[in-house]
Amino acid sequence: PDANAWSFETNAFEQFALDDVTLVMPVGGESSWYSDWYNASNFNQQGVTYKWETFLTRHLPAALAARGVDRTRTGIAGLSMGGTAALNLAAHHRDQFKFAASFSGYLWLNAPGMRSAIRIAMLDAGLYNVDAMYGPPWDESWARNDPFTQAESLRGLPMYVSAGSGIPGYANRVENMVDVVNTANGMGLEALSLATTRAFQARLDSLGIGATYNFPNVGTHSWPYWSEELWRARPHILSALRAG
Repeated sequence: PDANAWSFETNAFEQFALDDVTLVMPVGGESSWYSDWYNASNFNQQGVTYKWETFLTRHLPAALAARGVDRTRTGIAGLSMGGTAALNLAAHHRDQFKFAASFSGYLWLNAPGMRSAIRIAMLDAGLYNVDAMYGPPWDESWARNDPFTQAESLRGLPMYVSAGSGIPGYANRVENMVDVVNTANGMGLEALSLATTRAFQARLDSLGIGATYNFPNVGTHSWPYWSEELWRARPHILSALRAG
């Protein structure tokens, strides 16, 4: 609630310390998918209605522009639900974003069973009600906030898209039962990300839309792998922003 985990779980600051970019890390947005919700979540008596798309595409750019940051030459990147949001926001605001990256995102929200999986995950994360976010399953917001459905709007946008295999690797140290549970959860989450990301890749390929992909042989849903993916994406980010 008081710091973006990229700032203490990774070396993101150091990765861009010598580059001519402004690195912005928003704080907050638990289970928000960084989108504009219809209502506040009623299951957990949420006190405010999330309006993350409005904040990230209107309020934040205006505040940064007042400090000399070019609001038309921006990249966006995120992990997990943030990866989903990065591609969605780039699709809907092409005048703002010149690059987008998804690390272990869920890129086909309307795949069979995904809406139910998201509902369960959001309840588990803090009793967030998915109906307050996108409405019932037939609401148009489900399609609007699905990178798979919005693929055509990403044509011509430089993108870096990655997902691990779900197989534990160098960063997974299992020393106690908590580690066992966390690793198992990370394996499942990453496997689901890989499946939807591969489907998204197939969708882009069918439309003749290009992107840079990386699918490491090992990697679970955890920070060391995302830090590594940010480093791999870095040259693509700098090139797209003409900051390299």
